[in-house]
Order: sequence, then structure tokens, then C-alpha cells
Amino acid sequence: MSQTTDTICAISTPPGIGGIAVIRVSGPKAIEAVQSLWRGRDLASVRHASAAVGEIIDNDGNILDQAVATIFRAPHSYTSHDTVEISVHGSVYVQSRLLRLLIDTRLCRMAEPGEYTRLAYLAGRLDLAQVEAVADILAARTAGAHSIAIHQLKGSLTGRIRELRERLIELASLLELELDFSEEDVEFASRSTLIQLTTDIISRIDRLTDSYTTGQAILNGYPLALAGATNAGKSTLLNLLLDDDRAIVSDVHGTTRDTIQDTFSIGDTLFRVTDTAGLRKTDDPIEREGINRTCKVIHDAPLVLWLIDHSTTSDLLFSIWEHLRPALSGNHILLPVVTKTDTAADPSVAVRRLFSDLTRLPGIGEMQIEAPVTHTTADPSTLATLRDAILRIARPHTGYQPGDAIITNERQRQALLQARERLAETHTALTGGLTPDLVAHHLREAIDSLATITGDITTPDLLTTIFSRFCIGK
Repeated sequence: MSQTTDTICAISTPPGIGGIAVIRVSGPKAIEAVQSLWRGRDLASVRHASAAVGEIIDNDGNILDQAVATIFRAPHSYTSHDTVEISVHGSVYVQSRLLRLLIDTRLCRMAEPGEYTRLAYLAGRLDLAQVEAVADILAARTAGAHSIAIHQLKGSLTGRIRELRERLIELASLLELELDFSEEDVEFASRSTLIQLTTDIISRIDRLTDSYTTGQAILNGYPLALAGATNAGKSTLLNLLLDDDRAIVSDVHGTTRDTIQDTFSIGDTLFRVTDTAGLRKTDDPIEREGINRTCKVIHDAPLVLWLIDHSTTSDLLFSIWEHLRPALSGNHILLPVVTKTDTAADPSVAVRRLFSDLTRLPGIGEMQIEAPVTHTTADPSTLATLRDAILRIARPHTGYQPGDAIITNERQRQALLQARERLAETHTALTGGLTPDLVAHHLREAIDSLATITGDITTPDLLTTIFSRFCIGK
């Protein structure tokens, strides 16, 4: 993927009608292309980061719209090329007509998805981690997601990765130097020091890799699943959490046959909730498939809300547990939610009985189980209490201190895992007394794996995949 000398144009504001729309033109002929449609101050005389007011005219001299042209001159623009951002009224017709007029000048072409940011990367203004941060800023739905993306754009992750690479390069250079003096049997770094440094870097990579869970939870929502028997109130609760009639609610058992997923927020924390099919024995093949999907969702969700009707018997509770238990592990957090307590003679007695039954279920002691909460549509305060409990449980997994280096996508995670694997091989080679050339080989591979995170080493396929996430105007 090489630098281009083309001049490109695209609408950079969201599609549809708005107060204004921005068309971005960037490249060696950007100012010339806009000037050919411009009536007003000569754009060639406008200073960098300054604006001019004028009119867009068509080929027949008719006025298309009043406009403001903001000039960003090379190499100080986002793309490092001359760039003009044309602000016009947000009419769909005006936007499409202006874009067509620009292309008809034959001085510029339509931009490809992500091409502006790709130019910024190729010009060295951004590395790949920062490029991905731009995409995360565009997709941010909460303050936490925005904060992570902003700090990554400012280089928090880049700085951490390059610091690790520099330490590894220093180690590799010492080993390479030993190879140059192999006949003299010189040791430029003690093996114990190298082993300690390798152990320290592996530990730091592990901490970065572990941050992926937090990054995903903040960007895409902390996952939680609603599970339980049929007609326990899962779909009702889903609709209340979403404040929308997202799921069909019925007294008929087995109404929900498939999973339903959506997001909601509590404060600044985003949650990704999945309603699931009721757990019970059934001969219906469609319902059985729904239960299989339920178990998959439960397995993947760190927080499981187990909805239990207050009248559930011990035998029925055990039967539901037989379905639920295989999908759970000691890493899951189980929050029992006792439902429909408004119909209980004494809700507190019902909750205590159910919790006593829960503690006797086989294997329940291996789980992280929270104290039960109640929920009934007859008492809106129970929903507030439940939301508080959900937020309290999720907070340790969605917390973020500005400036923390957090990885946010699977590509970064895989690169770290590969680097760790190579470093583990380096450690084994050092402790096993292998020759410096073998140790240096593993170190170089670890260095290369880290380099793919920032883009110091890339492939065309990697770049194509990353920039395909962008809209055309970015």
C-alpha cells in the first residue's frame, strides 16, 4: 500500500438531512478543484487553518449554495496533503450535487472507505494503533469508550508497545554482538539478567493482554445473560431494562425460542444483554435448539442473571440447574433474581427458602454467587435495586483510569499472544543454555509481533482489513 498522488473527495458528515454538511477534498489539486466551483475570495490566498465565505456555482454559473471553505495546507493537514473542507447546507440534493460537480472537474475522484485516515497513516501522522483509535472514536457510545479511544489516539498504547520493543531490541543487540565475537567467548549480558528481563516483559505483556476484556466491555458493552425456566419473567425484564417492547411477553411457556440481544446503559456504563429461551425438558426440536443456543450465550457471558419464580419448587430448581450448570464455570458471576414476589404471601420468606435451596445445588459452591435480589413489575423500586446490583458487579470489569494502556480489539490481542509465545521460547532457550543465535531468533520474532500492533511491520491484507472499518468520508 503506497502513498497516492490522487486528489480525493467525499461527504464527511453522516448521511441524511442536517443543518450543515461537510465535503472534504484532499490532495495536490484540492484547492484547484474547489476553486473551479467557487465564487468568492481566491482560495489560493487563504492561509492554513483559515476559512473563506463564498458560493458554489455549477457549470452554467448557477448558484448551488452558499458555503464556507476551510483550508488546511500541506503538510499540516490530517492527510499531510492540501485539504479543503466545504461546509454547505445539509440538503441531500446539495451534498450529492456538489460531490458530482467536484468529480466532473476531473481533478479529483471519490475517496475509498478509510482513505483519508490511510493517507494519515502512510504519511506517518498516525500509527496503526492510533488508526484503530480513530475508528473507536467514531463508534464510541459511552464516555468510557470515548476516553479509551482518545487516550489511544494520543499514544498511550503506542508508547507502551514501543517501550517493550525497545527493551527487546536492546536484548537482541547484545546477543547479536556476542555472535560477532563468538570465537572470543565473550558474554555481553549475563544470562541471569536476560532471564529476569524476559520474565518481566512477559508479565507486562500479560497485563496488557488481560486488559482486552475490559476494553471490549467498555467499547461494546459488558455482557450479561438472562437465564431461567420458562415464564420466569426474562422477557419482561429485558423490555424493562431496554425501556422498549423488544421481546414478546406471554403466559405461554416456551414463547421465547431464540436469543434476543440489545444494549442499555446504567450511567456511563454500557451493557450488552441477551434474553434466552427458557430452560426445561422438551421434545420440541425447535425449542431444544433454542435451549442449546441459550447455553452458548450463558457460557460466553461473565454475568448471568438467573430469574427464578418465587413459587419454584426444589425439584424444579434442581431440574433447571441441570441445564444451567454445564454452561457455567468458576469465572462466571451468578446473580439470582427472584421474580413475581408481589404474589407471594411473604416475599422475604420466599427469597430465604429459594436461597437455601440454591446453596444445596451440586457444584454451586464452585460458582461466584451473589445474594439474591427481587424483581416484580408491581414495584418499580425493585428494578432500580437490580440495576444498582448489576452496575456494582460490573464496575470492577469496566473501570478505566485515563492514560491506562488498554487493548481494544482481537488483532492487538493476537499480536500480544504471539509475542508472549515467542518470549516464552526465548526464556526456555535462555534457561536451557542454548546458543545466542537461537535465543536471538526467538527475540526477533517477538519484536516483529509487537511491531504489527503499531504498524512498524505490516502486510497489505492487514491494512485492507483495518481501513475497511471506516466510512468513506473518514
